[in-house]
Amino acid sequence: MNKNITKGGRDVFQLTEPKTYYFLSGGGYCFGGMKVAIDVVHSGPPPTPALAPATNRSSMAAVPSITGHVITPLLLILILTSPFLYVDFLNTYFS
Repeated sequence: MNKNITKGGRDVFQLTEPKTYYFLSGGGYCFGGMKVAIDVVHSGPPPTPALAPATNRSSMAAVPSITGHVITPLLLILILTSPFLYVDFLNTYFS
């Protein structure tokens, strides 16, 4: 299904189902390479928890999990908003 679902610039999209999402910048900027495709995949069941180590390393074991859950959404937001920020910049300073 192809449809324009933007409302003027700083739009938020919920990527709730596993499929490929395509985003293009308006105003002809997609011809300059401002486009992105995001493949959303179904994540499998969470891994079974491992036994806690005998030493006090349990706090370090949680770091990669937290990092992945924080960095991935931030990176996605940056990727999705950067074309719109660029368009706003061009419209503001070169109009």
